[in-house]
Amino acid sequence: MLLERSRLPAHQPVLAFEAEYGGLQLFESDLDREPASLCVGPYACLSATTWTGHERDLVPVIFTHDDLIFSLDAEGRGWKGSRDPARAMAANY
Repeated sequence: MLLERSRLPAHQPVLAFEAEYGGLQLFESDLDREPASLCVGPYACLSATTWTGHERDLVPVIFTHDDLIFSLDAEGRGWKGSRDPARAMAANY
């Protein structure tokens, strides 16, 4: 399982999110298929890029084209962050 290989927990809320929304990828146009503008679900997120993780047990469920990351914790609470250090200061971690 991709979550295990990425050393991320397979929390029930994460699995439920994947079942409901997982696999969605939106692109800017039909001509430009790389990279996706929006990846939804842990599988799509972890397949799209190398995930280096975070100090919490947060699992990424949405990546946006402008480096925003939306994650879920074990309780199903959503968290917003950024891979850009300048934007991370404003993140909800």
